[in-house]
Amino acid sequence: FITFTLWCNCVLALYWISSTIAALISLGGLQVPVVLQRCSLLLWQICGPLSWLVSMVVTFVLLPAAYVNEPAKVDVMLGWRPQVLHN
Repeated sequence: FITFTLWCNCVLALYWISSTIAALISLGGLQVPVVLQRCSLLLWQICGPLSWLVSMVVTFVLLPAAYVNEPAKVDVMLGWRPQVLHN
């Protein structure tokens, strides 16, 4: 089972790889292939809203629920790794 956040981060990594390749091709003075342009755009259209959704759910649902139900877990949720992965 793969978490939604991990799936989202994998799509985001694919986007950064494809856009970096496209930028390097463009900087080399060559025409970026249409397939790469469309792939980068599609990946951005997927990972942009999903990243926003993950951030909103963590900020406005999980953290407030943790404050109310299990305040000891808030310190863990506000640690470096969870914040980097979710916000």
